[in-house]
Order: sequence, then C-alpha cells, then structure tokens
Amino acid sequence: DFGGYAKVGVGTYSERSFEGAVNFPITDVLSGRVAGLKRERDGWQENLFLDKDQASIDTENVRASLLFENDTVENLFVAYYAEHGGNSEGLKMRNAYTAGQTNNGIPLNATATSLYGPGLPLVDPAKNPGVFQAGFDGVADFLEKQKSADFHDTYNDTLTRSEIRQKLVTNMTSVELTDDLTIK
Repeated sequence: DFGGYAKVGVGTYSERSFEGAVNFPITDVLSGRVAGLKRERDGWQENLFLDKDQASIDTENVRASLLFENDTVENLFVAYYAEHGGNSEGLKMRNAYTAGQTNNGIPLNATATSLYGPGLPLVDPAKNPGVFQAGFDGVADFLEKQKSADFHDTYNDTLTRSEIRQKLVTNMTSVELTDDLTIK
C-alpha cells in the first residue's frame, strides 16, 4: 500500500530535525520504501579555552528498500547510507588527589597535583602555548576554575570533531519449500 510519514522537530540549542518515509507499491509482488533523517543541534557545552561549542550533532541518513513477496518467496534488499558529525562533549576534571592521600586505602606518592603544581607547565609550552594564555597555574588551579565554571562550560585545549560515514547493503531471501520447511 502507498503510505508514509513525516516528522519535523525543533528543540533546545537550535535543534532541528526532519524524518520521513514513503512506502510505494511497484507491482502486486514488488514494493519499495525510501526513508531518511536529518538532525542538527548546536553544542550544549561551551569550551571557554577555544571559544567553541562542544556536544553538537549533525547527522543525516537515507535508506532504500525493495521487497519482493509472493506465496513462497520473500526477498528484502536494503541499502543504507549515513553521515554522522558534530563536536564531542568536553571532559571536565572533578577531582585531583594530592600526594599522601589514599585511593582505596593505597597511599599515593605521585599525582597530577604534585607533577603539575603551581609554576609548573601543564603541557610543553612549545607544543601548546595557549595553556599559559588561559591563566592556569598547575592542576589544582585548573581544577578550581573548572569547578567554579558553569555546568555547561569546559576548559579543553582540543576539540574532537566526529566525521563518520556508514554504508550498508543487505539482502535476505526466504523460500518456503513446504509448510514445515523454509530456507533463509
């Protein structure tokens, strides 16, 4: 039977989405379907270090199907293509042990706070001079600034962008030889 649906959505962080499908008969034993989805959303996190959005979505996909079906044979062919993108969520530091504290009863003798204390660079300044521009003075200072930031704010020196492409083709055939025997 001919039919289908369409959905349009909007949401927070400028989210926009469209989804739809159309089913259509070709002959008495052959039918088709085309379906798709498009979704975009701005990031819900603000990377204060890079002044960029994080946790954004940009995805689209399309799927086409052909179904052949008679009294004894069913064959379903599906082709699918998708592109998924967006910026990943930023990591937030929540805790840092100091030397002498214990973790599960085990005394710690070297931690991030002692390795990267005040006056010591968090990273090699030749590779990432921006750390000093952000004004962090060791891990403990970074941790305090991260804790005092808004829930949606992060301080990350990198931005990870997802670029995923998926392709899939399947074909499934079932042949009913008798009432009790079907080959798939």
